[in-house]
Formats: sequence, structure tokens, C-alpha cells
Amino acid sequence: MRFTGKARWRPRHTPGKMNKTEARFAERLELRKMTGDIHDYMFEPAKFRLGKDWKTSYCPDFMVLRTDGEIELIDVKGGAGWEAAARVKIKAAAAQYPMFRWLGYTEYKHNTFGEEEF
Repeated sequence: MRFTGKARWRPRHTPGKMNKTEARFAERLELRKMTGDIHDYMFEPAKFRLGKDWKTSYCPDFMVLRTDGEIELIDVKGGAGWEAAARVKIKAAAAQYPMFRWLGYTEYKHNTFGEEEF
């Protein structure tokens, strides 16, 4: 069998199951929920269809309902950061669905996240 993908290997994502980085971020969201900063959050809540032909889709990691009623859609990445395709997809989703606040978090050190708004 020939390998035709990228040189960087990583395990296949299982829908509905958090990886370690997402689990650490969920702990932060749980703390925000307990302090009353947010009402609630969901993991992989929806899949958004992108583009004119709707063949491409994007699924954010978290949906957060803030206390002011605003909805944040969050994607969390590990230390390797954002790949070009992921960045293009979240920017396209933000442009196509402007009613949400689109955020990206990158984990730089263990449980230290940097925020980026799209």
C-alpha cells in the first residue's frame, strides 16, 4: 500500500471523543461555567457546510453560550498550531456565518492557550 497523504502522521479523529488538548480546554470551560462567566458549552455541536456547492464542511470543537447571549464557536489546536487548510476553513465559516463569534485557541504550553479571533 502506498502512502499518498502528508508526511506528518496523526491518529484519526473519532467524532464525539475529545483528544487530550480538547479535554484540557473543556476543563477551562467547566471552570468558566461554575463561576458564571458562561451559561453552558457543547462539544462538536454542529457541522457547517461551506462554499457555493456545499461539498466542504467544518465542525468546530466547542459551542459556548455566554451570559450575554452571544454564541462562540471555538476550535482548539495543539502545540503544532494551525495547518493552512484548517485556517482557511474557519475563515470561510466565519465569513459565511457572521452571526457567531469564531475563536481559535492554540495550546502553547501545558494548559496555556493563546486566543485568535476570526
